[in-house]
Amino acid sequence: ADRVIVTVPVSILKRSGITFTPPLPEKKLAAIQEIDFWDGFKAFIQFEENFYPAFVDRIIRPIKKGQISYYDAAWGQKSSQHILGLFSIGEPATAYSKLTDDEFRDQVLKELDEIFEGQASKNYKDHLTQHWGKVSFVEGAYVNDYSSPKLITRLQESVAGKVFFAGDAYTSGNDWGNVHNAINSSALSVNEILNRQ
Repeated sequence: ADRVIVTVPVSILKRSGITFTPPLPEKKLAAIQEIDFWDGFKAFIQFEENFYPAFVDRIIRPIKKGQISYYDAAWGQKSSQHILGLFSIGEPATAYSKLTDDEFRDQVLKELDEIFEGQASKNYKDHLTQHWGKVSFVEGAYVNDYSSPKLITRLQESVAGKVFFAGDAYTSGNDWGNVHNAINSSALSVNEILNRQ
């Protein structure tokens, strides 16, 4: 092929999971290594009753270390089940992923009991977890929300008019993460290829 669009998560490039011949330029390699790619952990916890609101954020200090959010995973769904989702990125995700299944259950119920006055333990039924850091071809969540916009822009820059990058981390530096940014990034790469013809 004359040109290629690379759409893998930054985590794959950080661990040199793809070999480029010729190698990527030092500026591009430096940006890849410098960027903070957050770990990701998700869980779904089933309860007998709904005792929680649609969304709750736990504040992490310093905030650049990650996020923990609880959300009603059954909200807006045709379900009579009471499922609370846990979405965690960064250092909290790594900490959750190191726990055994029983340790995770006990810790998250303790956290929820503090927020909801003991209702979590009283209503607990079951849970399941997913550590995105262990998912092949993903190996994490997404780029730290507090990354440098200039660094994000360097991730997106094409190499020699032949290798282009698209995805939620490869943007113009105005915003990153999330599906809409991946779509916009893909359009940027395709337009750059078309404008070079």
